[in-house]
Amino acid sequence: MGLIEVAYNEGNHLKITDYGREVLFGKQRVQFNRYEPREMNVASKKSSKSAASLPLNMSGDDAEGEMDQELYDKLRDLRKAMAQASGVAPYMVFADKSLAAMATQKPTTQAEFSTVYGVGKVKCQKYWRSFTAVIAQHLQQQ
Repeated sequence: MGLIEVAYNEGNHLKITDYGREVLFGKQRVQFNRYEPREMNVASKKSSKSAASLPLNMSGDDAEGEMDQELYDKLRDLRKAMAQASGVAPYMVFADKSLAAMATQKPTTQAEFSTVYGVGKVKCQKYWRSFTAVIAQHLQQQ
């Protein structure tokens, strides 16, 4: 909380800060929170479990349309292949939620791909060509 600090240049002892002095002499007040554990009832456990097992619209935005399941499966296959080539777990390439967003938004350019949930600057540079090529090919087949 900034009340004390370690004085490394003075033998590593604890030293009160200016803010600590204000608290000590009553010029400032400190508030503490008290942790109170809550018990979860059975109903909330069941609802969270059943919610986790339901299929999710992972796009983050319902207004954009429905997820294309066939495209999602193709993107999962691509993700798996890229993960194996890199020697990482598939979720390290993209999370399921990101793939679902891609299958919903269907980006075909780098600019569009960069706006997808879970696609940062590095992942965009690394993966946009491969993923947008699969999406474009899928759109041509329809």
